[in-house]
Amino acid sequence: MYLSIRDAILHQLGESMGEKENLLAGLKFLGLKALEMEFFKDGTVYLLSPERKSNKANLYNSSERDLLAEQLDKSEIKISAFLMHNDFSNSVVSEEVEWILKCIEAGKFFGVQTIRLDPAMRQKGLPIKEAAAKAIEVLERVLAEISPHQEVSFGLENHGEYSNNPEFLRRVISALNDSRIGVTLDSGNFYWYGFPLDEVYQLFTELAPHTKHTHIKNISYPARLRQKKREMGYGYEKYVAPIYEGDIDHRRLVEALKKVGYTKDICIEDESLGKFPMEKWPEILRKDVEYLEGML
Repeated sequence: MYLSIRDAILHQLGESMGEKENLLAGLKFLGLKALEMEFFKDGTVYLLSPERKSNKANLYNSSERDLLAEQLDKSEIKISAFLMHNDFSNSVVSEEVEWILKCIEAGKFFGVQTIRLDPAMRQKGLPIKEAAAKAIEVLERVLAEISPHQEVSFGLENHGEYSNNPEFLRRVISALNDSRIGVTLDSGNFYWYGFPLDEVYQLFTELAPHTKHTHIKNISYPARLRQKKREMGYGYEKYVAPIYEGDIDHRRLVEALKKVGYTKDICIEDESLGKFPMEKWPEILRKDVEYLEGML
């Protein structure tokens, strides 16, 4: 296992350092060699540092793709995963399928074999069975378009209304029955969803064998609430915490992943930064890195 960080968090760090669009400056400051990159619908991703007055590269364009590759090679940085913001409730299923296929193709060039998928659909209030069926339909069509030997993993994040319900994830994984379909295990989202802390740890153990990627965050609730069922998102803006300070003991997650032979990234997604003065952000993220490195 190794540490990575979301490009969105690096942008926040860069802002606090006066270099908002320079992802490389943040990586160097934190001593990290990997990041998760958002793959936008138009095929763009962020460059490590701005070039030609642009902070993005379109991976459908060979020269721009080569520019990003050159930046990655020169700095010895790897992309641990591409992040997508999907809408499996899209009535035009082919749009979602095509976008995922394009992401897979772009990943081949950079050796990116992990894609974070987002089951937080725009259509709200669906029964879990119906929501899962929509995700299954999209992913069945994706799998039908790629070789069974294609080296790619899809991690559906436990995120939002649907996939924080473990029944959603169980249904999708069971129905597709493909070792490439699994989860992006977000350590804070089950707690955000309202599960008591002990149940969060049980879900870590259950889902560890299916984990393809991770997002790491933390929450610090009053002691009286930690083992109680709470409403979804209860007090998140107030109680979100730095990774090293919250209630979740990430050693429990790391040990569960070690037991199943997980070797991919532990990806920092500290959403607490906005609670603190901007000048504190570099110190908080550096402490996050030290805390997680200490258990790896």
